[in-house]
Amino acid sequence: ANVKQYPEQVQEPIPDNPVQPDFADKKAFQNRLESKFNSRETGDTPFLLLAMKMDRGGEKAIRPFDFDFLMDLVQGALRPIDDLYIHPDEERLIVCLADCLPSEAQHFFARLKRSLKKETPLQADHLLHNVSAIVVPDGRPFETADEFIRYALNES
Repeated sequence: ANVKQYPEQVQEPIPDNPVQPDFADKKAFQNRLESKFNSRETGDTPFLLLAMKMDRGGEKAIRPFDFDFLMDLVQGALRPIDDLYIHPDEERLIVCLADCLPSEAQHFFARLKRSLKKETPLQADHLLHNVSAIVVPDGRPFETADEFIRYALNES
């Protein structure tokens, strides 16, 4: 009998950190977000937008690396279905929590606060007091992703 030998199939190892989208790519984020805006008429997949920025006004003393630290913690608090846009120059973040009702914002901020207190117990409150945030369920009252992003980044 003529039996063919087949090489064993080699399983590709799964990387520990799957490739994430480029969170600094504004256009790509806008496109991903626009699809959520377009699907909100069907109403079956709620989403929650969170816009956060470091508040450097007045007497507040913020260390230069505070934003990087916040950025890392926010990324760590995201689920695989969530999305993020980072604008490091302006120290602003836009988080899109997929399939989330407005009440989930509290859970997200609670996770963030727990991470902060675990990582830097002495600086957690300081950092939290220097972050301004808005929560926008389903992107409303904004008509488009672009309109919301311009608002969140303070672009006219």
